[in-house]
Amino acid sequence: MGAARIVSLENVSKSYGNKRALIDVNLQIRKGESFVLLGPNGSGKSTLLRILAGLLSPDDGRVELFEKSILKNRKEVQSRIGILFDHNAQWEKLTGYQSSWYFARSYGIHTDKARDNLDRLFLLYGLWENRDELISTYSYGMRRKLALIQAMSHNPRLLILDEPSMGLDYESRLALYRILKEESRRDTTVVLAINDVNEAALLAQRVAILNRGRIIITGKPEELKASLEALTLIVIWLGSPIPLTPLYEIEGVEQVEVCEETEDNIMLKILAQSQRSILTRIVREVVGRRGTIKALEVKEPDLGDVLLKFTSDEDM
Repeated sequence: MGAARIVSLENVSKSYGNKRALIDVNLQIRKGESFVLLGPNGSGKSTLLRILAGLLSPDDGRVELFEKSILKNRKEVQSRIGILFDHNAQWEKLTGYQSSWYFARSYGIHTDKARDNLDRLFLLYGLWENRDELISTYSYGMRRKLALIQAMSHNPRLLILDEPSMGLDYESRLALYRILKEESRRDTTVVLAINDVNEAALLAQRVAILNRGRIIITGKPEELKASLEALTLIVIWLGSPIPLTPLYEIEGVEQVEVCEETEDNIMLKILAQSQRSILTRIVREVVGRRGTIKALEVKEPDLGDVLLKFTSDEDM
């Protein structure tokens, strides 16, 4: 028997006025999975997370958490989830520990267990020495750590996190990664919206790529990368700009993206079919457009290239 379904969405749609934020989203997430939503800004990731958290109601479709309708069992379901979004619920006249204690106790956690949970989290996130300081004195990064502690203070069975590493220093990011992996091993389901593809590849057991309110493709990171096995990634550093349209017109070129651009340093990423002459044709076109090639690299596509492939500006 497979793992229990913790998240189930069926034909979920959401609009803001005339803007369609989510369109017929279907999604199943199992117990203990670490599931990452990837997509450009405006793709619908945050809206989807807010619907999962019960903070928004869909216009159409069915949403179940723990095999119960979140609309009909909102209070019961929300007691089992921890959430982190852009705006942190923190009272500046309280200390970091007092604020986290309030969250843990509001979920009915016994005092001894709440203390154990908070002590562990404050130590892991490097806030132990600052636990008795007023939140008003905390930096942005410290407040972000505190928000993560609050989200996890009651040992939730489902964690819903929107860009959880934003504002964290390197050491705190490593702590976050360790904690999330440990939570997954303890059968906590983790759903994250992430923009950093390297972070997504590190944390995700499965990935859903969203674009324009739709889920375009879902799978394990290695499966998604394998979907590009017939493609080659060509990275070119140029000393001056060139028009990109002629590159798109080369037979076998799938995508062209400008990743970095300054006056004398431009990085192009080109996804192209793995044909023997494709590199020669691309270089010939760049040189023919008076582009100065400073460096060139050919490598295997990664998860970021999967994202580029499925979230291009072309009509789908």
